Amino acid sequence: MNITATTLEDYLVSEGVIIYKVVGKSMEPMIRQNRDLVTIIKREPDVKCSENDVVLFKKNGHLVLHRIVSVLPNNRYNILGDNCAKIEKNIKEEDIIGIMTAFYRDGVHYDMSNSVYINYVNRLRKNEMMRVRRKRRYDMIVHLFYFFPDCILEYIKIIARKITNCQLKFE
Repeated sequence: MNITATTLEDYLVSEGVIIYKVVGKSMEPMIRQNRDLVTIIKREPDVKCSENDVVLFKKNGHLVLHRIVSVLPNNRYNILGDNCAKIEKNIKEEDIIGIMTAFYRDGVHYDMSNSVYINYVNRLRKNEMMRVRRKRRYDMIVHLFYFFPDCILEYIKIIARKITNCQLKFE
């Protein structure tokens, strides 16, 4: 079966919970693409999201799983992926369809009250602006060399990580 954003959203709305493997690198290193599982519950209309919640929201016909970095007036949010440099601004509450309650990494279950998870979020958020600036520099360096063959591009990415010191760890 081909899973689409609409299929995932429909399933979440009808069943209230979904567990799936994430596609994309925007939440690395916490959630690794095609390796880790996430548990998402449907956001009920009366549930307000909080800063640091990881939410599933609709953007341009796609579903995106990112972290709330600030709560704004009028039920809006600024949201940022752990491995992203661009904040999604003014996301409407009605665009948020789910909230991550747990994830599974190498067979280990982490819920949002797990001390390893809480420590990771505290470190992540403490250095957020510096991390975003480093990520932007890293992305700029790598983008300049996209025309190189993949084998050379991987070496360039390694060098760019060292130059920008742009590597988080989840542990």
